[in-house]
Amino acid sequence: MNKRFGQVILATAYLPPVAFFRILGNSDVVVLENCDNYQKQSYRNRCYIYGSEGFLSLTVPIIREKDNRLISKTRIDNSKQWKKQHLKAIISAYSSAPFFEHYFDPIKFLIDQDHEYLSRMNLSLIELILSMIEINCNLELSTDYCKDINGLDLRERIHPKKGDFKVGRKVWEINEDFKQNEQYHQVFAHKLGFISNLSILDLLFNEGPETFMRLKI
Repeated sequence: MNKRFGQVILATAYLPPVAFFRILGNSDVVVLENCDNYQKQSYRNRCYIYGSEGFLSLTVPIIREKDNRLISKTRIDNSKQWKKQHLKAIISAYSSAPFFEHYFDPIKFLIDQDHEYLSRMNLSLIELILSMIEINCNLELSTDYCKDINGLDLRERIHPKKGDFKVGRKVWEINEDFKQNEQYHQVFAHKLGFISNLSILDLLFNEGPETFMRLKI
């Protein structure tokens, strides 16, 4: 895959959307910001999948600490039954998808682990999915807050509620080529239509090995 971007910085994300992985697959270096503050209602601890009724949000509960809001120190609240709920929802949404059985078990295994910190779990899931779709990406966590970078700052651009990568939108402002290969098979599209920029799980379970080419720009 030819790289379109040099260095890019992104906010961390839980089972990130397709746009996030398009950037990973088309960048030389991607830095995940690990030194900013946790933000509610962002992809940092949530993802969107396509259930039988449409959009379904899966949120990882966190432990709120007043004295430290850094994402690197944001801990997962494992006293909640979120893992069981998320896995049940994913199974319900995608068990009939063509490539579900091929990819689900490693993802389930990783989610089931006793992760303490949100950003570390996110990184592990991202790295797992990159290996599944055979994308080589120089991915790293920031050690200091990145004020200025020599590249694209997309930390606040990929967001479920704002920006050009808003979930469900079909326009990619950064590069016209982001429109390429946007639509693909979805389990419930015959009922509710195509929904763009869902979690990478949606593309992976539906397209399998074709995921790599779908992310190419």
